Amino acid sequence: MQLPWFLGTWLWLLCITEVWAATFKMALVGPWSCDPLFSRAMPTAAATLALSRLRSDSSLSRGYWYDVKVLDEDCSTSKALISFGDFEGYGHAYIGPFNPALCHAASLLAEHWEAGLASPGCLDADWPNLPPLTPPSKVLFTVLRFFGWAHVSVITAPSDLWESTGQEVASALRAMGLPIGPVVTMETGGKGGAREALNEIREADKVKVVIMCMSSILIGGEDQKELLLTALDMGMVSDGYVFIPYDALLYAMPYQDTVFNQLTNSTQLRHAYSAVLTVTMASDQSFYEAFREAQISREIRPGVSAKEVSPLFGTIFNMVYFVAKAVEERRQTGGGHWVTGNQLIQSDGGFDFQGFNQVLYGGKEGHGLQASYVVLDSDGDRLVPTHSLSPTHTDGMTGGLRPLSRSFTFPGGKPPSASFCWFNPDEACSGGMGAVTVLFLFLLFCALLGGLFFWSRNNKRAVKSTKMILTLDDIVFIDTQVSRKKLNDESIMKSLLEIKTPIRSIARSYILTTPESSNIGILEGDWVWLKKFCIGKIATEANQNTQNMFSQLREMRHENLNLYLGLFVDSGIFALVVEHCPRGSLADLLADSNVRLDWMFKSSLIMDLIKGMKYLHLRGVTHGRLKSTNCLVDGRFVLKITDYGLPMIFESQGISIPEESQGKNTNMFKMC
Repeated sequence: MQLPWFLGTWLWLLCITEVWAATFKMALVGPWSCDPLFSRAMPTAAATLALSRLRSDSSLSRGYWYDVKVLDEDCSTSKALISFGDFEGYGHAYIGPFNPALCHAASLLAEHWEAGLASPGCLDADWPNLPPLTPPSKVLFTVLRFFGWAHVSVITAPSDLWESTGQEVASALRAMGLPIGPVVTMETGGKGGAREALNEIREADKVKVVIMCMSSILIGGEDQKELLLTALDMGMVSDGYVFIPYDALLYAMPYQDTVFNQLTNSTQLRHAYSAVLTVTMASDQSFYEAFREAQISREIRPGVSAKEVSPLFGTIFNMVYFVAKAVEERRQTGGGHWVTGNQLIQSDGGFDFQGFNQVLYGGKEGHGLQASYVVLDSDGDRLVPTHSLSPTHTDGMTGGLRPLSRSFTFPGGKPPSASFCWFNPDEACSGGMGAVTVLFLFLLFCALLGGLFFWSRNNKRAVKSTKMILTLDDIVFIDTQVSRKKLNDESIMKSLLEIKTPIRSIARSYILTTPESSNIGILEGDWVWLKKFCIGKIATEANQNTQNMFSQLREMRHENLNLYLGLFVDSGIFALVVEHCPRGSLADLLADSNVRLDWMFKSSLIMDLIKGMKYLHLRGVTHGRLKSTNCLVDGRFVLKITDYGLPMIFESQGISIPEESQGKNTNMFKMC
């Protein structure tokens, strides 16, 4: 029996309506044209890939469809706020916006539209929202609490997006109790904006940690490159400042077997990036590798190089997938009924799923997506993990970082830790004087009195110890042929420590000698070593250029550098006065058959060498003649590099470097 034409048409329309009704629509809102982080994220391709994999996910209900509409958010915060009001009806749920300044308005509008909101830009829980990403401010707070860094500052790129982000990040951290320093915008365009911004931060009290709200240099952000190179030039890297990129909290920075050409091609940038502490989402495989695999399987068009794509691509994929899983959780909880957008924020989570390149979790009680995080340190042109943060520890209150096998290297030393009261929600840090403060001030007062007394007794000695050009009146030379027993004798040592000049020594008759026959001496009670140079002429003085150069070298302080104490110019001898290392050089240690060097001992010496050379290179000093004989070992078996900067001293003194008779090692100068 043939149905009437109008009845067939009605049944066809009914089927179409049913299909539309079973489609949960999502609107993906972001500033896709405003910044390299977003413009290279390929949001449409990421959303399409997520929809494709959702269709083959056996854990989701059949006949329940998802669709995504990509909407562009204006680069201007005020214009973006106005345009967001025109997005009504585009979705049952809105994924976005990314700009934290738009969160509150977006939440109110979505509630009015009876739609769900899953915004990665919302940094607090004051507004209805199902976070499709662990709030970056909570992860940041957990990291700061682990290292004890309460006094931090924020520097932003000169755009509405990043300026708004910087202000909201500072507000979120202040709400958690931290005394956030200045929030500074870095002007660009050759106006010295980076230097001015860093100067303002450097003037802030107690601030040694800087949060950078801008795109990372590793994904094409030029503002961060300018900022870090300026910080290196200003000496902030060697002064112990630490820089934390905020944008890396929004995605999984590639670090497995990944070489960053930006660091490979620039020595200065490698040095600057050594002060960057990167906190990013953990991943089971590199983003670039996961992207290439999707291209091989023809899920993504192959014409784009993986390294030209922002890792935010993976975050977009994860957010779309997470919202679909949250909808499914609500559908099953509701007995299979249709899920409205405003029910989305009630998701109780309890599920896990395979994200783009890591396993992710749905947090219970509306906590949203939960991910693991890692702290990354730079190792040349690579990034290596030093700490991990599990999903259950990202609420900023419980748990914390777990150190891994490799520790983070701070090129200028670790910033000082603040009082833990800044991180304790049950305790307030104030300027009042409690009992502990009074006790501390009393002890400090006593210490100052003791220090003043000690200084008054040793003032003359302290002034004398700063002397740069040393003579026979300053150093007592020891006869190295005297037996070890005599040198170790307590009474003799006591007399040596009381020596003021060679003439006044009661022990001179049997242990003292002249500088021509010994390289070991005592300077103000401390053992020193003289490295003499045969320069082919009698040295009478060190010129002003040499003194200026040596003064800079003497100011270098590091546990793996042999300390320069002065220049000895007397009796026709030109010598460098350094700390005495009783175990000799590394060459002596390796040649000593009585000393057993296991691999742990060797690795410790190698790490000492690396730390010392890194310290020199960060200050622009090239050694030029590193070898085992000028790597000394002190009494604690700590390796110390010596002879650094000597070619500069010889050049400033106008001394030519003679060639060896065999024509080898022509860059070396002859030692006496």
